[in-house]
Amino acid sequence: MNKGELIPDHILLPIMLAHLLSLKSSFILDGFPRTLSQIKWLYSHNFHFNLAIRFHLPDHILLKKMLGRRVCENCDNTYNVANINNMNDEKLGINLPVLTPKNPNKCDKCNGNLISRSEDTEHTLQHRMQIYCQQTEPIIQFLNENNHNLLTFDIKKGVDDSDLLLSKIKEKLHFSEYIAK
Repeated sequence: MNKGELIPDHILLPIMLAHLLSLKSSFILDGFPRTLSQIKWLYSHNFHFNLAIRFHLPDHILLKKMLGRRVCENCDNTYNVANINNMNDEKLGINLPVLTPKNPNKCDKCNGNLISRSEDTEHTLQHRMQIYCQQTEPIIQFLNENNHNLLTFDIKKGVDDSDLLLSKIKEKLHFSEYIAK
């Protein structure tokens, strides 16, 4: 994991299958599938998507935010010390404020020490981003070629984007049709 590699399919897929088969209702997958073989595997096991969401953030901003991540060594609560404010750049218009604890370097939940994850180095994160592009772009192509419902969402304000994201999800899923019935 410290090298930024993904868990191999021969380990991951049996775990995913057992978990997905145990679910009784709808579900959300976060960070899976990450490869074309994984999405094809899902379809071969009759798991289909109503909607796939691709979150987009420019690489240089994503790297800065990931390098700013801090985690409580006791309870894994997360914070972020990177302040991204590109509101003056009309093309980007991104404002991702810091998410800091009340007391510097101490967790709000358990007062534990905040640390950087060992794998959160610039080299490892850049490697992960490269893997993402190589392995995830074919998924986007697969979804587009097979007319699947794909929403690409440009992150502008982080958590404060949630209302806009929800409205776009409802629009993509034609949610108003369900409410009217």
